[in-house]
Amino acid sequence: MSTTEFWKKKVQLLGWLSLLFIISLLSWKVFGNTGKRYIFFFKSSDTTSVMQESRYIRPINGKNMVVAYVDELLLGPQMERCRPLFAAGTKVLSCFEHDDTLYVNFNDAILKDSSEAVTIMEGTKLFQDNIRKNFVNIKVVEMFVEGIKMYEVN
Repeated sequence: MSTTEFWKKKVQLLGWLSLLFIISLLSWKVFGNTGKRYIFFFKSSDTTSVMQESRYIRPINGKNMVVAYVDELLLGPQMERCRPLFAAGTKVLSCFEHDDTLYVNFNDAILKDSSEAVTIMEGTKLFQDNIRKNFVNIKVVEMFVEGIKMYEVN
């Protein structure tokens, strides 16, 4: 093999590798954006300890990240042997951020007594802790049920 053929093969190989790199980079940019990593805290169903899990969240349909996080938090834990924060059927009616305060309005399903979920006091405290630990700009979490303010939890 002559040196010209050798260099021709090298240039072709380099061209193909460059093309593959560009295709993979574009694919990653379009399809591979997994979102931002957030931490979730849930109460263990076996012990009194609080368990931690992480998930990647992307805002969907123009939601801001806090609203997307709250929606994900209400889905409950992905780990086995952990309890959800609130009773099944709990939904957010409205959620918005103003200055350093997050306002969250739940439907009345949050008031249901559930053997699967933690108590409403524990759920409220864990909810607020989750928000404060993931969004340091939020200092106060105001929680409402059908527009009526819930009790204060410190």
